Amino acid sequence: MKKGFSLGKDHMFLNICFVIFLGFFLLNCFTPKITDDYTYSFIYLTDRRVEHMGDVIRSLYIHYHHWAGRTVIFFLLQTFLLIGKPIFNIVTGFVYVSYLILLLKLAGRRRFMKGEYLFLTAMAAWFFIPAYAETMLWMTGACNYLWVTVIVLLFLIPYRALWDGKNVGEGLKKQGLQLFFFFPGIIAGWCNETISGGCILGAAIFMAEYKLLQKKKLPAWTFAGLAGNVAGFGMMMAAPGNYIRAEGMGGNSLDLVTLESRWTGAVNMLYEHLLPLCMIFTFLYIVFFMTVENKKERCLPLLFLLLALACNFSMILSPYYPERSMFGCATFLIIGALTVYERTAALVDKKWRIAAFGSLLLLFLFTYYNALMDTAHTYVSNRRRESYIQEERDKGGRNIKVEEIKKKSVYNPWEDMKDKPDEWPNVDIGKYYGLDTIVIEEKGEYK
Repeated sequence: MKKGFSLGKDHMFLNICFVIFLGFFLLNCFTPKITDDYTYSFIYLTDRRVEHMGDVIRSLYIHYHHWAGRTVIFFLLQTFLLIGKPIFNIVTGFVYVSYLILLLKLAGRRRFMKGEYLFLTAMAAWFFIPAYAETMLWMTGACNYLWVTVIVLLFLIPYRALWDGKNVGEGLKKQGLQLFFFFPGIIAGWCNETISGGCILGAAIFMAEYKLLQKKKLPAWTFAGLAGNVAGFGMMMAAPGNYIRAEGMGGNSLDLVTLESRWTGAVNMLYEHLLPLCMIFTFLYIVFFMTVENKKERCLPLLFLLLALACNFSMILSPYYPERSMFGCATFLIIGALTVYERTAALVDKKWRIAAFGSLLLLFLFTYYNALMDTAHTYVSNRRRESYIQEERDKGGRNIKVEEIKKKSVYNPWEDMKDKPDEWPNVDIGKYYGLDTIVIEEKGEYK
């Protein structure tokens, strides 16, 4: 049997893919609409529900001019809200598996396509991605982070191949076909400020290495893709809504005091949310550095570390740095750790690796079981709430009070309404159910 990945032979790899898909799909099935999902069920800033793709386009136009330039993200979100959550649950399961495979593809060559590495990648994502539930399971969050990161990583694959001296567009003889890569570049650049910015930097570095160190002529598709990337990023950043949103958050002054404060905040975010992953990367890289003599191989993990740091510290330009915005930083850091894992893992006897994986699996099963039970609890509680709302509305009730639904697991993305009817997301949830007001009646115990 060949050591490389083969659809026909590597049954372990395919079996793990299936198990990951199934586990992720179940969590998605127990994740209802949450907060922003209700907001974007309407044409933005209107009381009209999104009923067809024309409404989606109109909503995107309003959103671009009044809130944010993440047009690709909100196209995906509002399209799936239109199609329905069940379809989203299935498709996003495949997207999640694709995300894990893309991490491996960017980390190394075909030898990485093994069950052992896929398992380890899945564990790294589960335990180290900050705000996992918000970025993977919550519909709005998944479109903002998981989905667009897959788009960006897929776009980077041919640029990553340049590092290995491969020109994946070599078969495209006509320049017109190579220049067509401009359009995927636009999409990848128009996704998310941090991950799209990292994409531009990564593509540029891979191109520079191919040209300056390998002394090879850069193919036309590389320039077309990078130009599209920059154009898409520019369109996202130029959205009038960005400036309106920044003003609503207190402005976006970039004086020295503000920059110092935000820089310190970005450092603290690494410390608070990614310190274990940073320590693992550092340990593995030191061993890797002492084991590998090839200077180019030594540089690849550092390249992904650079992209991770760029994603993190680019947030000093934003007045608000939520935990979920670390998704791009964590993604590139995981790729960097994976690039050194195979060589360092060979130094450890196989039986010890199996024992370590078994312990890791046990920890995962406990956390996954708690997450599944907790999401199931909030799902059932929310269904009961929906039935109650329907009953009260049928009786003519327009101002409804509901009992609070609480969660326990950090892997549960549930976020409930506020205790004041005129606050977000109460207003949008009330509008969604055809009510004048809806509010939490009391902050009860977890039931």
